Parts: sequence; C-alpha cells; structure tokens
Amino acid sequence: MPESRLLLKAALTLLAASQAIAVASAISGRREPGFTAVTMSIAAASMIHAACTLRWRAPIAVALASLIGFTVEVIGVRTGFPFGRYVYNLSPMVLGVSAIIPLYWFVATYASYWVAYATLRSRELLLSAYTGACAALWDLVMDPVMSNLVEAWTWLDRGPLGIPLTNYIGWLLTSMLIAEVYRRLGLRAREKLTEATGVLTYLALLSSVAVASAALGKPSYILLGLGALAASALASARLIKA
Repeated sequence: MPESRLLLKAALTLLAASQAIAVASAISGRREPGFTAVTMSIAAASMIHAACTLRWRAPIAVALASLIGFTVEVIGVRTGFPFGRYVYNLSPMVLGVSAIIPLYWFVATYASYWVAYATLRSRELLLSAYTGACAALWDLVMDPVMSNLVEAWTWLDRGPLGIPLTNYIGWLLTSMLIAEVYRRLGLRAREKLTEATGVLTYLALLSSVAVASAALGKPSYILLGLGALAASALASARLIKA
C-alpha cells in the first residue's frame, strides 16, 4: 500500500537521523554520545516499521517486548539472574533499572528478528533461536562500550572485557522469548523494502556503537562490531543455502 511505503520511508529517515545524531554527538566530544537520542530515533523507526507489518498489533508487540525486558532486568539487578550482578548508573530509574532500557529491549530484539527473518524466511521453528543469537551477538558489541566507556551500568561480576559470560546467555534466552512473541503476533514482511528496512535497523545499531567507541577513545572496539557483522553474515549465508 502507498501508505506503507510512506511509513517505511519515514522509518528510513529516522534511521538516517540516528546516525547523524551519533556522529554529531561524537564530534562534540560528549562522554555519553547521544545514547538516549539515538535509541529514541531507532525506536521510533522500529515502531513505524512495526505499524506497517503488524498494524493494530504493533503496540502489543512494543508493550510486551518492553515489559519482558523490564521484568528480566528488575530480576537481574536484584538477584544477578540471568545476566550476572550489575547496577545501573543512567538516570532516571524505575526499580533500579534505567528507564530507557525496556524500550532498548524492543529495539534490539526487533532489529535482530528481521536479520533472522531475512535469513530463514519460512523456517519459523528456527526464527526465535536465531533472533536470540543475533541479539546476543549485538550485545557482545554494545555492552563493552556502554559499560566500560559510557558507564551506563557497572558490572559487579567480571569476565572478558569486564563482562560475565552469563550475560550473553541471559540475552540469548530473553531475546528468544521476545522473538516468540513477535512470531506469534504474525510479524513478517509483505515486500522486500519492509524486510530490508528491518535489517537496516540492526546495522544502524551496530554503526551507532562503532561511532561511540571511536569517539570515546576505543576504536579497537569497532573490530568487535565488524567481527559480529561478519559472523552474522556468514551464519546467514550458510542458513540461506541450507
């Protein structure tokens, strides 16, 4: 429908804006390089995209993804399960969780879902698992920047790059659960532009972190992003051929 194409173009414009914000914040030398503004821009793009694909079910998807993410985070900061022990530093907070984080769960899992969807298409039984893997891969890139450089949260348990390995297991399982919500709501593409825009959301997330890592004096972290992108592309290519 023409309306859908207009909405998708609006989503693409917001994704472009998110990258402009990330670069502008990096140039300005801010320690917190536009994290909230970039997240809100990509979230708005994702919501518009969801409105194109899920119609009236889009608010349900956003609400459930955010609620699941928030619930798991509250459990996490209080018990250390399933991610490991950590505390948030970024205000405002709700029950010890930064207020922006539930929305971030929607953004990360929604973008990851589209990478999985573009790869697997009709093989829906694998869709949730691959979404979880893409989201965990994304967190592998994002977490060192946000915890070590931006200091949006602090890990009390330690591991490679200061992050416990249990964190990635927690991301995998939580994202699989959220992806199953998307799948049961009937999230799928009607046309190629819809699918491509969803995948571009994932790339926008990776790009914004790469810009932040360079701005905050750790350009080596960009290699994690490139490695994650290469691993995702390789896995996707193999699954497509299978």
